[in-house]
Amino acid sequence: TSCNKPDTITGIVTVVPTPTLSIATPLPYCVGDTVQLHSTSSTVLSYAWSPPIGLSSTNVPNPFASPAITVHYTLTVKDTLCSAYDTVTVHVFPPNITTITTTAQICAGDTVTLTAHGPGISWQWATGQTTSTILVSQAGSYAVNTIDANGCKGSSSIDIYVFQPVAISTRDTIICEGQLAHIKVNTNPPGIYTYNWNPPSYLSNSNGYNPIANPPVTIQYTVAVANGPCVSKDTLNVIVVPLPKVKVTPHNTEIIYGESVVLTAVSNYPVTWFPPDYLSCTACYTTTATPEINMLYHAVAINELGCASGDTAHITIDPSFYVPNSFTPDGDQLNEIFRPVFEGYVKIDVYIYDRWGEEIIHWTDLNGGWDGTFKGKPVQEDVYVYKIIATDFRKQELHKSGTVTVVR
Repeated sequence: TSCNKPDTITGIVTVVPTPTLSIATPLPYCVGDTVQLHSTSSTVLSYAWSPPIGLSSTNVPNPFASPAITVHYTLTVKDTLCSAYDTVTVHVFPPNITTITTTAQICAGDTVTLTAHGPGISWQWATGQTTSTILVSQAGSYAVNTIDANGCKGSSSIDIYVFQPVAISTRDTIICEGQLAHIKVNTNPPGIYTYNWNPPSYLSNSNGYNPIANPPVTIQYTVAVANGPCVSKDTLNVIVVPLPKVKVTPHNTEIIYGESVVLTAVSNYPVTWFPPDYLSCTACYTTTATPEINMLYHAVAINELGCASGDTAHITIDPSFYVPNSFTPDGDQLNEIFRPVFEGYVKIDVYIYDRWGEEIIHWTDLNGGWDGTFKGKPVQEDVYVYKIIATDFRKQELHKSGTVTVVR
């Protein structure tokens, strides 16, 4: 026998036909709608759709599809031995996006145009109008439905708010130069509004209802009060009255106690001086001052609107004190008494001593003096010592000592 001897086998091979499959192509549709896919096949035991996007089921012959974009689907079917597949495209039209662009606020009595923007070719407003734009003047919600060239629907809405204008009033204000003006705008009805003053110059707050103004000259302000889109305007004047012109001479003066100084005020209005102490007159342009203490005088002029202005004069008193170094008590009535000469002092103590330190005389009288005697008898010619303590009107003390010669 041989292992390489050929042999022959006889049998039957059965060829099974593949399943038949066809899918109907659906019409394009709009976003948000649903289309049913229809497949036809024979001897099929299972279905598998892919991708699953937007399908109601992936294992049924006729699922519902609602994708948001165009999708290419593949269906694979199987029987007991074989499989088959087919494809279909579901076309989705672009969405009909509808918007209404306008301001949502209007003032009573005004109108606003509402325009529906988008791919729509027909419009249906809730008001019954069928144009792309409508004119409205009442508050409320406005809605529109649209249909584009593909038959896709769109919609939009907007709320319109109507505001009432505010009744306002202002009043002019008169101030003196350099003063502050409290200005304000009155509103009816009261409420929370937006304020704007123009020009904003010299105002504490140009966005408040009652700013403080400090203008150097007369100025006109315009105030705008806004209630939503409604703006009411009014004007007011801040009238600045110039101050009277006053000039006093001299401004600063030093005098000796007991002296006088003439003060003069030049003005375009009557002048009053104060304080009135030590003045010859107060309601006058020129006055004479004889003060006993340092004084600051004011010359004030007031115009017909009550605006006051002034100038000042400052007078300083310098106390004076002089002590002679000799006197001649010889009976000729010339230079008979030794006494200090002073102005501006209100208290004094004077002591006289001989060369041995014995007290000859002491006096406290402001008009006192020494006649050159001791215990009723004339002293001899000699040099004597004095000691003085004096207090001026400012309560400042002066201590002075020296010698005085008696000459006969």
